[in-house]
Amino acid sequence: MFSLRGARFVLTQFLQFNLAYSPLQAGVRMLPIAAGIAVMAPLSSVAHRRQWRAQSVETVAGFTRQLRRLVSQGMTIYADRQCSVMPRLRSKAREGRPTMIERLPTGPSAGEGSPTAARTAENQDAVRVITGRLSRQLEPTAKRMVSSYRGTIPDYRLAADDFLDRDVYPVSLTGLQVTVGHLESGQRATTEEFSDVRAGAARRVHQDVALESFLHAVRLWGKVLWESVLGCTHAEVAAEREAALIIAGRVLDHVDTMSVAAAQGYLEELQTVWSDREVIRHDLLEALISGDGESEQVRRLARSLRLRLSENYIVVVVRTTQGQPGERRHTIAQQVVLRDVVEGVRARLVPAAGSLLVGIRHGEVIALYPFESPSELALARHLCVALASHLAHTDARIGISSCRQGLAPLAASFAEAREAVEIAVGNGANGPVVAFDEVLVDSVVRASPHADRILDATIAPLLAYDAEHKAELVPTLRSYVRSGFNLTKCAESRCVHPNTIVYRLRRIKELTGRDPHVPDDLLLLQLGLKLTGVGSGE
Repeated sequence: MFSLRGARFVLTQFLQFNLAYSPLQAGVRMLPIAAGIAVMAPLSSVAHRRQWRAQSVETVAGFTRQLRRLVSQGMTIYADRQCSVMPRLRSKAREGRPTMIERLPTGPSAGEGSPTAARTAENQDAVRVITGRLSRQLEPTAKRMVSSYRGTIPDYRLAADDFLDRDVYPVSLTGLQVTVGHLESGQRATTEEFSDVRAGAARRVHQDVALESFLHAVRLWGKVLWESVLGCTHAEVAAEREAALIIAGRVLDHVDTMSVAAAQGYLEELQTVWSDREVIRHDLLEALISGDGESEQVRRLARSLRLRLSENYIVVVVRTTQGQPGERRHTIAQQVVLRDVVEGVRARLVPAAGSLLVGIRHGEVIALYPFESPSELALARHLCVALASHLAHTDARIGISSCRQGLAPLAASFAEAREAVEIAVGNGANGPVVAFDEVLVDSVVRASPHADRILDATIAPLLAYDAEHKAELVPTLRSYVRSGFNLTKCAESRCVHPNTIVYRLRRIKELTGRDPHVPDDLLLLQLGLKLTGVGSGE
């Protein structure tokens, strides 16, 4: 900070004694520089330095631009290690904006014929000279850009030569033509003017080029362009050095705009491709789970997807806290979570034979897992447990149907998987993965018209008592059932004395009229436990 204030003092003296400005005039002309220092000084630590090509004359310092949310970083402008005071102040006060001299106020002291106006005109002439030289080197510059992509970015290094020459080179050349046309005028290009770059980004989706790689190419494009500007600048000419500073800011602006256009084109195309694939697969799933698996329509749709349908499928339903059943439209956050789930299902539910069918239906991810023998149900459950662990951050619950032969019974299998996932969501005591065969009794009880009556006559009084007295009658009853009705094991699991368990079972009998030692009464109490989600944390 001390050095900046000293530099500002030296500049003030220069304006007064060398250019014969009054103190007031010098102060007015120092205002933009002072403002620039106040704004840009905290960012000075990110500036890098670079040697001038021609002589040891100082050049420009630049900054890394934070691009918008979808752009990872900006272009780096290299500067000389030993910059003089004036170029450094100007470079720090500039980020794609006119020079300080261009922003000086007009009036009697800055009118035509003044040193400032003459210097501004000289700088603009120098900008036109440099851009004129650059415009005669567009094709060699574009070729150097393509060579830089190939040597730096793996996705481009592995690409075929005809792809680089036929597609990448024209996009780079078009971007150059648009940019050079604006460097002289100082006008900022719009994303619409980079329509060819936007279209090229959309094509990269189908050419297996990652968005990060394409944006890296855009940054290299800006770096090579800046190096070409330096090569077209005569460092020994003061006006051209000043013009290079002006061009540097404009190059930054164009790289920023070009990156935004590229990111928009890539992401829009990626969204379209992903949606189209899901719509087609969704139609196939809808036809299968509705019981039309044997129809010619289903087989024709499968052939269009280049899928060979298996004879038998296990239905797997995955539900997260982001995707609620019945929802047809999803927010961006929900779409992100659902896509993560889809990719997780495809990566981890790998069948021994056949093709896994995956899609989204009303906020749930549905997978059809092919099988040849009913014994493969155990493998499918094991894979689903691993999937649930992978999707733990989404609080996913997974339901698995039973094994049914043929495509026609898939409608019943889908209903079973939905029932299983409902139980998994409602009663965490069964864990995040629930197979329908494991909760068959639960399903029967849930479907019974007497479910509410059973719940009121068994668990409801115990819940009320626990809430009022902060007791643990319901957890004790659950532990008693899980321990195989063994008092000692139940006491160990609850970390209490067996006599405490005896007392609690007696209290349960008093509150419900059902004796846990009588088989029929115990059965009703157990059915009541299956109807409630209490104890999910145990």
